[in-house]
Amino acid sequence: MANVADVATMLQASEPDLAARLRDPRTTAEEIPLPFLKPDQRYVEVITRTGRYPTKFPVLVDGHHAVYLADRPDELKRVARTSGFKLDTRAAVVAYVATLLRLGQPYSRRLMVLERFTELQIVTSAKPDERVRYDLLAAKYAGQIGPPAVEFKDGVAKGSGFVVRAQTLERLSFSVHRDGLADISIAELEPDLPIDMQA
Repeated sequence: MANVADVATMLQASEPDLAARLRDPRTTAEEIPLPFLKPDQRYVEVITRTGRYPTKFPVLVDGHHAVYLADRPDELKRVARTSGFKLDTRAAVVAYVATLLRLGQPYSRRLMVLERFTELQIVTSAKPDERVRYDLLAAKYAGQIGPPAVEFKDGVAKGSGFVVRAQTLERLSFSVHRDGLADISIAELEPDLPIDMQA
């Protein structure tokens, strides 16, 4: 469990309203391990319960500083450029790209980086036509979807894979430089998937 009080103190100057919410005793925080982080960096998901519904948002702790990241993928790139990340393995690059994508959408919306089609679970209350479509999708994509492929050359990691966002299957292509500069392209393949994103 991350120390909420420490995060609040680090955010006080740049995000005073947010820091005040963090000091509410109902607020909790969880550290999320990400393979691109350096030893003095932590990615923290904070859950505040000061409103009608719990709100989750991300904060990056970089040494003695904290950066509010929700809806701010460029802030993650800035930290990559100024402090550096470990972007020298496939897992680190894929996690970095996935984090950028997640920060570029409403943070409560789930994002799945797929390694196999069977990770997509059909909704439990699926109608007959949804079951038929799911089976057709399985026949079409089971042989295509695999772990994201990444190739390193001349300081650039280039790769591709499949992701699901907002019930939509997408093809992902990306290139990531050592300094965190990233070029990501998305091609929509299948909208309105009959799947359970909470699975």
